[in-house]
Amino acid sequence: MQLMGKNYIDWTSFDTPEASLDLLENSVRKGISFDAYGEQKVFQAMVLTPARRMTNTEGAGIGVVAKEGLSVDSPMYVFKARILGENSPHLLIPDPCSLDKNSDARYVEAIIEMHISVVFVKTGTVDPPGAGDIVLIELKKNDISYDLQSATFLRSIARNVSTETFLSTEGCALSFERFDDLEPFINAPLPLGGSQTDFVPVTSWPVVVSKESAMFITRLRKLLPKDKIRLVYITSGVRAAEQQARAISRKRTIHKCESAISGAPAVSSPCYPIYKLYKNKDLIMEVLRVPNSPSEMARVFSNQISRQKYLSVHMTGRALDFAVNNLNQEQRDLIKAATESLDATYIYENDPPHIHVEFGRQRGVDTSDDGVVDEDTGAETDDVYKT
Repeated sequence: MQLMGKNYIDWTSFDTPEASLDLLENSVRKGISFDAYGEQKVFQAMVLTPARRMTNTEGAGIGVVAKEGLSVDSPMYVFKARILGENSPHLLIPDPCSLDKNSDARYVEAIIEMHISVVFVKTGTVDPPGAGDIVLIELKKNDISYDLQSATFLRSIARNVSTETFLSTEGCALSFERFDDLEPFINAPLPLGGSQTDFVPVTSWPVVVSKESAMFITRLRKLLPKDKIRLVYITSGVRAAEQQARAISRKRTIHKCESAISGAPAVSSPCYPIYKLYKNKDLIMEVLRVPNSPSEMARVFSNQISRQKYLSVHMTGRALDFAVNNLNQEQRDLIKAATESLDATYIYENDPPHIHVEFGRQRGVDTSDDGVVDEDTGAETDDVYKT
């Protein structure tokens, strides 16, 4: 007899009812996994140290250059990282970012050295991540546990733009204002089923829902009974440069603001409604100085993002647009009341008709000249979703 493809057992050892029960118990025990991570190999991690260039000898010593497609000449870097998450294997190690005062730099350095070493192999134009960045890493898994000595860098998620270091005498201060990759937001879980209203992203185009958006929706959903509102359609969530350019392009088409303008538009100009809507006039003028071309405007937005400037709250993951064609005035009023009870901003826009909701740290403010709008615009579209 062969069990699980590798355990060979003589069937004559289980030719009695009692012995067969022992076999059953053992099979059940073997079939239950007590591994909290299952087959997971990819984890989020925070970079703790600047990346240091490795020699080929160091890389060969840990087996990196043996990976398919990588040559011995590939530039390799190594940095320390802390694995994040509720079940992180680093929970038992003090967090160097949680220290109120890092007066003892040697202690902080010792804590950092206890964390995992991550290898970055440069095969293109992407530079190694910096200290404080959030990245995805791949751990080596065996039959018993993980190798917590070394891991492989996969890609960056969020970039730390703070100038403070982990060895600052004032403690650790991080600021994540630019996301290098929005893909982790795509599968943010939304609450479905139960007695409260369900929120459903439209399916005509990709709607990216951030983790912060999903948390806000979870709270909002509890305030909306399904017998009053069955479904709320999300038409826009997190926007990268391309999505924001398409949103502005639709607005420009509606208002016939097709040509580039060189200065602030007059009230009679077809571009004035778009110019008026945004607080940061410098940023919106950069967009209006190019024709109504999604590709050209996307280049403008990419440049603004590289300067940590955001015309729309959507670009920070703290705004959502809801369809209204399936909602009557009473239902919209219910959403408005529930939104405002959560200290969020509710704005009804007419062109095209949609509900714009802002929430979180930067909601409704434009401090530090960061370009976040007071009233956002450019919901994707809102035409086919009716009850």
